[in-house]
Amino acid sequence: MDVLIIGGGATGASAAWQLSERDDVDVTLCEQGGNVGHGSTPRAAGGIRSMYSTPVHVELSKLAIETWQTFEEDYGVEVDYKNTGYLFGVTNRTQYEQLRQDVWVQNNHGVPTELLDPEAASEHLDGLDTDRYMAVAWNPMDGFADPHAALMAYTRLARENGAQILTDHEVTDLRQDPTGRVRGVEVNGGEKELDADYVVNAAGPWGHRVAAMADVEIPITPKKRHGAMVEPERQVPTDAPLHIDLDSGVYYRPWDEEQALLGGHFQPDDPTVDPDDPNSYEDTTDMDWAAAAMEAAAETADYFGMDTRIVRGWSGVYAITPSNHPIIEESVPGFVNDVGHSGRAFMQSPATGRIVTEIVTEGEAKSVDTTALRTDDGKDTRGMLPIPYTADMYD
Repeated sequence: MDVLIIGGGATGASAAWQLSERDDVDVTLCEQGGNVGHGSTPRAAGGIRSMYSTPVHVELSKLAIETWQTFEEDYGVEVDYKNTGYLFGVTNRTQYEQLRQDVWVQNNHGVPTELLDPEAASEHLDGLDTDRYMAVAWNPMDGFADPHAALMAYTRLARENGAQILTDHEVTDLRQDPTGRVRGVEVNGGEKELDADYVVNAAGPWGHRVAAMADVEIPITPKKRHGAMVEPERQVPTDAPLHIDLDSGVYYRPWDEEQALLGGHFQPDDPTVDPDDPNSYEDTTDMDWAAAAMEAAAETADYFGMDTRIVRGWSGVYAITPSNHPIIEESVPGFVNDVGHSGRAFMQSPATGRIVTEIVTEGEAKSVDTTALRTDDGKDTRGMLPIPYTADMYD
């Protein structure tokens, strides 16, 4: 079986690695940029969590975490995985009730999240402003890893299994036979044609463009998200959990002994990226965002203050769907979509790569019930699946 994957980010590279583990599958990955990681994977914050409000996201993350926990031992590749936990803090009754419901969902799916009073939560994060929070959710199974290192690990393992990784190969059309089955791709405007038994669309924020080549309608909106490296006033302990404030949306985690990674979004909506304008994908930082992030972080813990210094900043692109859930399915014969991860592509990539492998080689997903990740006859009619908070604070 010949499988061609479109997109060299974490989603596509994980699928390439796991498909190439099958003896009867030959894998080719096409990346439009000059190198894998040309998109947003290297700009991700690296968080890996199972604290979600819908069962399918909890199950995807659980499956992914099983791989993350033993990845370095199993494959001998360093990805800087740290199992330091996550803390979610809420400041009012509305947030508390939603968080309590989410913890119940997580517990019912085998995730050991617990609600703590702020004083108890400060045992996990000593700088926490305990007067700010009504309650804090703590999950010890979550953590973070290095997205770029993981991407390099996926591609190395795929190559060792015989996969071809082709850069500067932009897929500009899909090739279909008279029955409508996808049989391959056209590259660089007809410069080359590649045959395949299956084509996997893992093109991230360009995923809706690729899907349209097979007359599949996927409403993906590319949105900018920012991040920054800062030197806090007081060191964030290197074993500290990733802390998210669900009121402001700010989050931070330790980076090394001197620096912390800061992120979050503070507007009702993030800037939309224009797929036709390459400049809109540039990884520049908005200084108004950086100022808002610093101010919000200072309200959550005593690590941040007037003397906190921004070292550098960047931005990446989320591929947002209306439901904030990905689409993973064989949308038309021979064409598998793995797109619209809405900021979760890196953390859940071990799970989504396995699901794509199951769909291609076994005809259906076996590891996770993907009902909520499928469209209706090639159209995303799922509507708004229940997600917490109108501002999407879980991202």
